[in-house]
Amino acid sequence: MKRSVMFLAGVVLMMPVLAGCYAGQDAETKIQTRSGNGVNTEIEGMLIDNATIVAGNKGSNAAAFLGTFYNPTYEPDELLSITAADGTVALTPEPVDLPALGAVTLKSGTENQAEFTEFQANAGEYVDVTFTFKSAARAEIPILVVAPYGEYLDAAPEGTEEEVKEVVVVEEGGEGAEAGSSTESNTE
Repeated sequence: MKRSVMFLAGVVLMMPVLAGCYAGQDAETKIQTRSGNGVNTEIEGMLIDNATIVAGNKGSNAAAFLGTFYNPTYEPDELLSITAADGTVALTPEPVDLPALGAVTLKSGTENQAEFTEFQANAGEYVDVTFTFKSAARAEIPILVVAPYGEYLDAAPEGTEEEVKEVVVVEEGGEGAEAGSSTESNTE
């Protein structure tokens, strides 16, 4: 009896290890990171957080930059330009002031924005974007292009309309999309 209790206790204690559920105190699943599609990068003299490109409607060749610049230094800086092979970028204002120990968000429709023209990339692609600052190091990072849908619609270029997504509803007991299906427009 004593042996079976000891064996059972040993098996219960070893279950997480045997199941692959225990990965230690520094497991990747225990580390909290920023969420979202944006790219986060740290360069000498600047932090760029949640950098994303929001595409305009298909055929518009427009897009907008969405992201926040954190200046961790005691000296003010300026964002002089943003360049990308997939389009020309216009900053408003030009340059964008980045206060010492402060943060500035660039978002379409606000005081500080960056709009792409002649933009050719599609949603789901990455575009190499270069940031040039007055004092901070120059940064070139690949940034994801997202569709103007959901929470990104507010950050899309001016005049962009939300892309309509088609939803296929299959009734219970149906034999695939043909049996009892209907389509709805979802414009949230």
